[in-house]
Amino acid sequence: MEEYTGRNGERNFEKDFIMALQKAGWGEVLYGKTVNDLIDNWRDIILKRNRSVLNGVPLSANETDQLIETIKQEANTPVKANGFILTSGYGHGVALLRDKDSEDRAHAGKEVYLDLFDAEEIAGGSSVYQIAEQTYLSSDLGYADNQGDLTLLINGLPLIHIELKANRVSAMEAYDQERKYTGEGDFRGFMGLVQVFWAISPEDASYFANPGTADAFNKSFL
Repeated sequence: MEEYTGRNGERNFEKDFIMALQKAGWGEVLYGKTVNDLIDNWRDIILKRNRSVLNGVPLSANETDQLIETIKQEANTPVKANGFILTSGYGHGVALLRDKDSEDRAHAGKEVYLDLFDAEEIAGGSSVYQIAEQTYLSSDLGYADNQGDLTLLINGLPLIHIELKANRVSAMEAYDQERKYTGEGDFRGFMGLVQVFWAISPEDASYFANPGTADAFNKSFL
């Protein structure tokens, strides 16, 4: 594991970790994106999953903002986020009011139901598996250097977040980093959909459910 030490140790580990994820079925890598970029990626996937419902018309900026507002209102805690995710698929769906001037004339000014996630098709079906690498997590200029190592996306939704450390660096430093980012508000709104955190070094790995707030982080639950 010498290649995981020194100046480039964490970067080398991250590179090999991504290769392992891709061998396990995770696909496209989205590198150095902002959260807004990830939302745009999600919007593209929504269209692909709901092309017939949307009559091939992409979500407008206003319609996308409407979905983000729904997440803020209905998925503003980890428990509520879990419920939102599990009921956002086929047979349930998430309501969206199309713009009155939408090019989707059949639904302009009307409500449609979007299929965002289906637990029945995990590891199969039409689900899209992506890796967001070195994402700029914060829109706050005071924390502009907050970059998350890896976020795993299913159908564009950020569900698993991973922080990595180099060889001979405690994985608990990755845990502390996730607590810091949470305290700085980086896992709210769209990123608040994250269900599981991982803290990983070449020697050690721990995972825990998203506790929601920095104060709720508790190493007893690793």
